[in-house]
Amino acid sequence: KIKQWALRYGILECIQEVVDISCALVSSNNLGSPKNYRECIEILIKNGYIPEDLGKRLINMIGLRNLLVHEYMKIDLSRLYEFLNNVGDFREFIYYIELNKELED
Repeated sequence: KIKQWALRYGILECIQEVVDISCALVSSNNLGSPKNYRECIEILIKNGYIPEDLGKRLINMIGLRNLLVHEYMKIDLSRLYEFLNNVGDFREFIYYIELNKELED
């Protein structure tokens, strides 16, 4: 049970960091007024901060985040283990955010 909880919490934290960074970028660069987390990602795509294919994967992550937060006990563990194959998306997100920061400096 502890390993399952750790997996859920670790995934949730990683996704939440992407969301927080995305929304902070949108806000600090006056890129718009998103109504939800998905719109934060969509605005980053629209403004060229991240490529569209990565953005779509991040939006799917937000869906998983919502399941973890709101339907914690109903999520299929196999889906979480499958998600571990996508951890490279976090690295890719960081790469593009750092790249844009360097271009702005």
